[in-house]
This record gives sequence, C-alpha cells and structure tokens, in this order.
Amino acid sequence: MKIKAYAKINLYLHVLGRRSDDYHDLDSLMTFSDIADELTFSESDAFSLEIDGPFADATPKKDNLVERAALLLADHANRAHHVAIKLTKNISVMGGLGGGSTDAAAALNGLNKFWKLNIKPEALNEIGLQLGSDVPVCLRQQTARVTGRGEHIDYKFALPELTGILINPGIEISTRAAFAALEMSDFSEKANMPDHFKDANEFIGWLFTQRNDLTHPALRFNPDIQACIDAAKKHTGCKLTRMSGSGATCFALFTTADAARQAALLIKAENPTWWVQTSSFKAVN
Repeated sequence: MKIKAYAKINLYLHVLGRRSDDYHDLDSLMTFSDIADELTFSESDAFSLEIDGPFADATPKKDNLVERAALLLADHANRAHHVAIKLTKNISVMGGLGGGSTDAAAALNGLNKFWKLNIKPEALNEIGLQLGSDVPVCLRQQTARVTGRGEHIDYKFALPELTGILINPGIEISTRAAFAALEMSDFSEKANMPDHFKDANEFIGWLFTQRNDLTHPALRFNPDIQACIDAAKKHTGCKLTRMSGSGATCFALFTTADAARQAALLIKAENPTWWVQTSSFKAVN
C-alpha cells in the first residue's frame, strides 16, 4: 500500500507569544503543495524503515518520526508494530515544509488502514500532537487555519487556487533553534482574516499584509533566505514571496503557471545549487 505525504506551506505564520509549557501560541494559514514524499507499507514479521529519494541522505535514520508514529500507533492499539516501510524523500529536510510532520501524519493514516485499526480522527489527532505541532493538520492535508500550539484547526476557509514555486538555498534550519531565537519584537497579533475572497488577486493582496514571524530569527542564522526571496520577487508575474515555517524554504505565488515555470527555470540557471520546484497549492477545500 502506498500513501502520499504532501509538503506543508505556511502562507502566513504569526507567533503570538510564549506559553507556560514552553511552546508558542501560533496563528497560521497552512496549505499543501503538490510536491510529496511517498510511503509504502508491506507485511513483515518485524519493523523496518528504508529511506530513499533525493533527500534520503539528509533524513535522520535514528528516531525518525515515521518510526515514532508507528510505535505510538501500535501502543495505542495494543499490537506489535511489525511492518516494512519505504519512505521516498522528495521534500527538502528541515526546510519549513513540514517534511517530518507530514511523513508522520501519513504513517499514522497509512498504518491505521494497513493494520485495519479503524482509529477515529480525533484519536489520531491526539497521537499526532505527541509527535509535533504540525502533525494534526497534516493528517487531513487540507487548507486550514491553525491556532494554539497546533491543536486548534479550522477548515472552513475556501481559498482560490494558487500556483507558484518553492526555493531552498541548500541550507537547513532547526525549528527549535528558530523559535528559541525569537525576540519580543518578532511577535505579532492574530490575523483578521475574512471568511471569503472573490479571487486569487484579492486573497494574495490580503496575504501580502500578513507575515512570517520566524523570518527574522531565521535570517540571523542564514541571510541566504533573503536571496531566495529577492530572486523570485524580480520575475514577471510574481505577486508575493515569503518564507514557509521556520525556513529556509521560501514560496513565491505567481499569476499563472507559465510565469512560475519560466521564473523557476531562470532562478535555477542562476543558482544551480538551489532546490527550485514549481508547485500548485491545494488551496481549495
């Protein structure tokens, strides 16, 4: 059995403040790219995890979130976690795209079906939150507004289809380190988001007024993130550029798929060591 694990994009990310449990209260609108990792599940008399794909070498083999997800789910169901999983890594690692979280979510969803456990979505959410704040929203892989530390998820927002590119300058940034580097001046307020937008231009215009509060901490680690933003911004048809999550991957939204493809080709030609991919974003629920 195979299942896709789509890359998560933070269209905006506001950090509202630090909580008493050392997490942060967030407000983020998340959608999903058509770029995905793939998990394959096979019968086995033990647990095994094989990793291949373009980002296999950068993916942790020990304490991998896929293995942790399998262990937690098996413990919840009071059964052995025997299964052979092959993980094909196509999503940049530690790049702000939720690669580990979306893989963990896909493992929970996939194994729930593969093992025929019939665990309810609410219980899967609780298990997912033990693995990471982004895991619950990655379970459904639908556009959603996420608040709290990730436990409050609202799927009511109907957004226009979006197209663009993803750019990573070939660096990794620790989410934990980015949050630890936040200063009081980096925090912002909860977004005042309308329930409906008439078209993509209106939505992107509103999105332009928001921000990603982890950008400044990430830039303190590596200023190449700004180079990615600047590289996309100069191309015809680019309406918005912003870092996703804790970085270093940035996204750029374009008016047309052709404009995005042309920009991606030129950016890659000018920066051959960067990871540059065209993408559509599954913004319609």
